[in-house]
Amino acid sequence: MLLLTGIGPLIPWRKASWQHLKRSFTYPTLGALMGGILLFLLGVRHLKALLAFVIAMFVAGTILLEYIRGTLARREMTGEDYLTAFFTLISKNRRRYGGYIVHFGIVLIFVGIAGSSAFQIEKEVVMKPGESAIVGDYRIKYQGISFKSDPNKTVASADLLVYRQGEKISGLVPEKHRYLRGDQMVTTEVAIYSTLKEDLYTVLGAIEEDNTAVFKFVINPMVLWIWVGGFLFMTLGTFVITLPTLEELKERERARQPEWTAGKKVLSRA
Repeated sequence: MLLLTGIGPLIPWRKASWQHLKRSFTYPTLGALMGGILLFLLGVRHLKALLAFVIAMFVAGTILLEYIRGTLARREMTGEDYLTAFFTLISKNRRRYGGYIVHFGIVLIFVGIAGSSAFQIEKEVVMKPGESAIVGDYRIKYQGISFKSDPNKTVASADLLVYRQGEKISGLVPEKHRYLRGDQMVTTEVAIYSTLKEDLYTVLGAIEEDNTAVFKFVINPMVLWIWVGGFLFMTLGTFVITLPTLEELKERERARQPEWTAGKKVLSRA
């Protein structure tokens, strides 16, 4: 499905030729293959993830090439500067280029899913206050635990410090809630350190009397890419597609004009 988002929109219905296919897909294909080789040399060995990244680069390349070609063609035709030609191109072809924005959002979603699925790190450790655990590139130090309560629940909060390359980058406070009414249900509040590269999830488990605690740490790479692709680009693309043009707004105004004229005549007669 990801591959078809890059191929389908660029193939004319019943008019595709070898020259057209070559012109549309040569550079994106070469760029994707070079990107795949670079990722392999950088240590990406998960076959399915590598394939997903290569296809994503191919689709992103086809989208970028369509924007570049369209902008250059409009600039040559109208003499507009690059920025004006770019935005005018989109406004004149909202469904086409808005659809490309949606496709780019789909690319980011697939990249995020592939990265988080293939390279997830999960570790469960038991720590006493003052001890540390190494999870991926992070060193997580357990400072201690505190308790508080209200009429509905008791809350245990663990104080964690997160270090990377010897530098403190964040503090995290995962919690465990025990509700006092009914069946005394227990829930956990996950603490998350999130970056564009990855998310670090921390979950507080069982707690002993001496404040020794069980923690579950999960590193999910590239999760933020899913949210960016879903909420930013797909929403932006949908907005561009549905945004009316100036001509459409004028046409709507002309369609309402007789009603306004009739109303004015009635008022003048009265």
